[in-house]
Amino acid sequence: MAAFCNARNFLRDDRKEVIPSTAIAHGIVQDIFGGSTDKIELEIEADLDRLRIDRNKADYDDDVLGLASISEYALKLCQNIFLNIRTLQK
Repeated sequence: MAAFCNARNFLRDDRKEVIPSTAIAHGIVQDIFGGSTDKIELEIEADLDRLRIDRNKADYDDDVLGLASISEYALKLCQNIFLNIRTLQK
């Protein structure tokens, strides 16, 4: 997802964090943001976590109730992540 890549690239390029190019990158990115005391970084971690939970539902559950509203909410979370990353880059 583009929001995850944006968050990962921020950590890698702006913060010079070492992020592997494997599936474990998702957990590492969340751990870095979640280990912060900064409100914006904690919000990014929470948004990434919510997106992961909903993505897993869509990927693995046979039926997902309220998929349209979940999708709308996911777009808002992605926008929030993009805005928060831009704020951190200033």
